[in-house]
Amino acid sequence: MAGRQHQVDSPGELSARQFALRDGQRRAFVAAAALGAIAFAVMGWFSSLGAIIVRGELGITSYFVAALAPFTVFAASAVAQMALGRVDRSRTLIIGAVLYPAGLVLTAVAIYRPTLWVLLVGAALSGAGAGLLFKSAVAETVIAAQPASRAGVLAVFFVIAYLGMGLPSIGFSVLIQHVALLPSMIGLATVLSAGAIVAALTASADQQRR
Repeated sequence: MAGRQHQVDSPGELSARQFALRDGQRRAFVAAAALGAIAFAVMGWFSSLGAIIVRGELGITSYFVAALAPFTVFAASAVAQMALGRVDRSRTLIIGAVLYPAGLVLTAVAIYRPTLWVLLVGAALSGAGAGLLFKSAVAETVIAAQPASRAGVLAVFFVIAYLGMGLPSIGFSVLIQHVALLPSMIGLATVLSAGAIVAALTASADQQRR
């Protein structure tokens, strides 16, 4: 009796299946990954540098007050996602793409005219925008992935998102050693805002094509 033949996948074929995207969804995944990285970038910036800005630029030495900026970003992100949980993905993208740059603009204004409440409002708006962009990005990633490959594709997405959390903050810390804080912040806000808008528009266009 002839024995059964078992097909053994090569490592390359197995890896390809673990990270497989649906046909025509590569651009959608790239846009979603970019949104994830951009959303996490503002979280990383406020977490690593928000308290330093409060103490150094605003002259506030209270550790409690200094921690308000990073707390506000994360709290606003969570509240926005829960409050708009039933809003469709297209509107969520639009709202996030509006709030995110608005918050970064106010953050730059708070550095130019050191004011705590302006900084906190900027943190709240950018945090809320980041939360909505991240929520949309996760949903788009799930849709773009092959059903059997969602875990692997989401793993890649989160690796990219966490790189977005760390690398811009490191780059900004290096930049302000050579360039004044305000122009550095304006540059960072411009790059992140432009990236968020372009990625959101790309993701929105992909939604309409489905």
